[in-house]
Amino acid sequence: MKQYVTDTTGLIRHLAKSKKQGKNASKIFEEADRGNCIVFIPVMVLMEILYLSEKSRISTTLPDVTQFVQNSTNYRIYSITGEVVLKAKEVTDIPELHDKVIAATAVLLGFPLISKDSVINQSRFLETIW
Repeated sequence: MKQYVTDTTGLIRHLAKSKKQGKNASKIFEEADRGNCIVFIPVMVLMEILYLSEKSRISTTLPDVTQFVQNSTNYRIYSITGEVVLKAKEVTDIPELHDKVIAATAVLLGFPLISKDSVINQSRFLETIW
């Protein structure tokens, strides 16, 4: 079964059923919804969702996401471990810390990252899909 990691924008747009979601990203989320692939959600994504929802910048809330994950076997939360932090140190071409940790999760797991972010998409350390 194929496996992926998502960034914050990808997950938020999926949950909001946004038309701005990338075509390939949409297909992956649809496949996960049908039980045909697995999408890992780094804890950093949850932290960003908490922050953005508290600032009223998005309508998706942390409880929305946790309930969504609890109701699905194909979406899994991935913790920030010491291994993720050490891998983040190696991802030298992504300067922003939150993005670096999300990217490092994908690198550590060896799965493509669903991301629209242009800096992440240019990284030589991982494959991205949008």
